[in-house]
Amino acid sequence: MNNDDEIVKDETGESNKDVMQKKSAVEEKNAANTTNAERKNDVEKKSRVSEVEVQEVKGQLKKTIEKENKDWTLPPSQMNMINTEQGSNSDGSSMMNNLFSGQRPSYAHPLEGLDKLAITTAVEDLQRTLRHLQTENKVLFNFLLKNDSAILEVMDTNFKQIQMVQDKASLPGRTSTLSKLQPRSKSSYTSAFSDFKSVTVASHILGASHEMPKINLNQRSDLVLREMEDIQAELEAESKKGHDVKFNLVAKIEELETRKAELEESIESFEKFKVSQEIMTVEKFVRYMNEWSKKSRIMVDKIRLRYSSLKVQYYKISAILVQKQLIGENLQEIDFEQLRIENLHLVEKIEKKNLLLLELKRMTGAGNLMLSQQKRSLLEKIREKDEITKAIQKKEKDIFKSDEEIFKLYREVDEVKHEYYKIKDKVTSYTAPDVLDYIKTKAELTSLKRDLKMWSRRKNLKDMALTTALNEMKRLLGGKQIDPTWFK
Repeated sequence: MNNDDEIVKDETGESNKDVMQKKSAVEEKNAANTTNAERKNDVEKKSRVSEVEVQEVKGQLKKTIEKENKDWTLPPSQMNMINTEQGSNSDGSSMMNNLFSGQRPSYAHPLEGLDKLAITTAVEDLQRTLRHLQTENKVLFNFLLKNDSAILEVMDTNFKQIQMVQDKASLPGRTSTLSKLQPRSKSSYTSAFSDFKSVTVASHILGASHEMPKINLNQRSDLVLREMEDIQAELEAESKKGHDVKFNLVAKIEELETRKAELEESIESFEKFKVSQEIMTVEKFVRYMNEWSKKSRIMVDKIRLRYSSLKVQYYKISAILVQKQLIGENLQEIDFEQLRIENLHLVEKIEKKNLLLLELKRMTGAGNLMLSQQKRSLLEKIREKDEITKAIQKKEKDIFKSDEEIFKLYREVDEVKHEYYKIKDKVTSYTAPDVLDYIKTKAELTSLKRDLKMWSRRKNLKDMALTTALNEMKRLLGGKQIDPTWFK
């Protein structure tokens, strides 16, 4: 930032009240952002202005104004024009009125009392306004260039005439006060501002008795919308052209890759053929090349046939498209790039769903593992329950058997008691027989045993005789079985 920027700020004619309002707003903003050290450093770097140069410019400007007050004043008609031109600026207009009326103005510089931050903010506002005006001029120039280029030629001619008047006014002698106020030895900002003011004065001198027509907000909006539509149309055309070029390049790349693969395959097959042949003769080479060319012709025929079928399909689809357009159906072009991007998004979603599915499978596996463990535990509990049930049933059976055995024992005990009592009764009531009776009974028993032994011996002899007789009868009759009639 230099001294010329301050002169530009001074020539805008901004009032001290507006400057003080901006100053207070900037100070409040600065007080709110005191903690931001980096922004403060940047602002301080931008706002480094030499105080000596500011005072020097102020003194030079005061001297110029005093000299003009003594030397020259404007007529009242031109004074009214300049007052009308400068009607929007309070401080600048009062200063210029006093200057052109021959009175000594009470000069108060707009930059007095401002700190570096306020000056930097004001300059940034001016730069922002300048960029806005440049954009508006560019939009208007493009509109005039597309719709009515003759107006641009007329404007160019008028600017040349104004430049000639300005050059004449800058000659030595009776010159314009504003030309003297802005010395030509300053920077481009001051020179441009002086040229703009001189052009304004020159336009009034040329006879412009009224204010130049301005473009209102609605017209600006229409121009901007029209420019946006033109830019959008150009962007769409360039995008379509870029898509076509991209698809053509992709097709060429695919074709080159196919050719490369075919060449590599041919080279590999030839290398295999060369390795398989110990001695490569001309006849073998010619035969190999003939076979290779035959395969190539077959492949070319297949590709040509496929190309013909695709061409027929293309014509059919084109006819259907034209027919649908005639009917009035809306058919939108397929944006393969957009489809590819959507496919990528869908693939990402599928991957996320797959990860979620894997997580669910993992959770399901953990649940199945826990379920199998619980099933195993349940089976063990059921087995234990069955064992306990069987043990209970066995115990119940044992108890039932024990009850039966106890009942039997009680019955046997009763029988034993009965026998006991009988024996006891017998013992108590027992009387021994006589000795003579005992001897007779013993003699009878011995006689009976002797008779039994004798009859047993006789029976054995009879059985042996019977067996011999039966065998003889079987032999005589030739039979093997005993006939019951033999015993009749």
